[in-house]
Amino acid sequence: MATESDTELRLAIGRHDDLLERVAKMLSYAKQSGAIPRHLLLAEEELKALDEFLLSVAAGLTKMPNVPESTWMPPVRFAYRTGYCREGQWTWLEALHRGLTQSRAFFASLEPRRQPDGSVTYNVGTAGVFVAGAGAHVHNVEVTQDFSSHVTQINLPLLADELARLRAAMRAEAKTLEQDAAVGAVADAEIAARAGDRPRALERLKAAGKWALDVATKIGVEIATSALKVQLGLPN
Repeated sequence: MATESDTELRLAIGRHDDLLERVAKMLSYAKQSGAIPRHLLLAEEELKALDEFLLSVAAGLTKMPNVPESTWMPPVRFAYRTGYCREGQWTWLEALHRGLTQSRAFFASLEPRRQPDGSVTYNVGTAGVFVAGAGAHVHNVEVTQDFSSHVTQINLPLLADELARLRAAMRAEAKTLEQDAAVGAVADAEIAARAGDRPRALERLKAAGKWALDVATKIGVEIATSALKVQLGLPN
C-alpha cells in the first residue's frame, strides 16, 4: 500500500514531467518563431508555488528543514541564479529546463527500493536523511547511508560558477608555489565541471587541498566548500 510519502513523491515527479514537457514546447516555439502561445506561458505565481511545493516535499521526504543546495536546488531558483548569466535570448528557459531535469533526478533518487523480504531500502546521502542511522529499521524500512552519493548529486554548473569565484579569491592571496599549484588545480576542476566531467572535477578539487577549503569557507561558496570537504575526507 502506498504511503503518504510515496504519494507526495509521485506528485513531485509528475509535476516535473508536466513542466518539462511544457518548457520544451515553449523553447521549441521560441526558437522557431519567437512567439510562445499564451496558454503555455508561465506566471510568476505558478513558478513560486512550484518551488514552495517541492521544498515542502523535499523537507518531508528527507526529514531536513533545508536540503543543502550542494545536493538539490529548487528548479526555479536554479533558473534565476544561472539563466541570466549567459548570452542568448532564451537562456532562462533553457536554465529552467536544466533545473527541472536535475531536480527530477534528485526526487527520483529518493524512490524506495523494495526488497524480496518486503523491506524498503532508501539510499541516503551524507546529509543523513530520514534521521535514522545506517542500518536502522523504522516501521519495516531499512535506511542505508551511501556517503559517495553526495558528490554524485552535486550541481556541476553551480559548482563551476563557485569555483570561478574561488579561483579568483585564491589567486589574489597566493604567495607560494604550493598555493599557485592549488589555484591551478581549482582552475582544472572548474574546466572539468563546465565540461560535465564530474570525476575529473572532483579529482582536481582533492588536489587543491586544505588551503582551497579554507578560502572557500571564508568567501562563502557553499557547494565548492561541501565538495572539497568530501574529497578531503572531512565532516560535511
